[in-house]
Amino acid sequence: MAGKKGMKSNQFSQETKLEAVRAHLEEGQSVLEVMARFGISSRSTLQLWCAGYRKRGVAGLKARPKGRPPAVSESVEEELRRLRMENEVLRAFLSAVERR
Repeated sequence: MAGKKGMKSNQFSQETKLEAVRAHLEEGQSVLEVMARFGISSRSTLQLWCAGYRKRGVAGLKARPKGRPPAVSESVEEELRRLRMENEVLRAFLSAVERR
């Protein structure tokens, strides 16, 4: 399935990304030289790595988790406190509306 849109055929380690970025930014190698040396198939990939490195340092090269983070379940006490507060707000709203 490699080569289809959305499928990643090449995953680079953080160390490889760092070496490629440093080769380009610090050693002055051209984008094409770095792409050939490290087997990077897309110019934009290297450019994104360099931008992430400039912005966040080595942490900018680390793969970030995809998608929505898992929901944090609240404890029974927290949920009860939240629901009581919502009830108070609704009661206050309904009494204000009925006074009109």
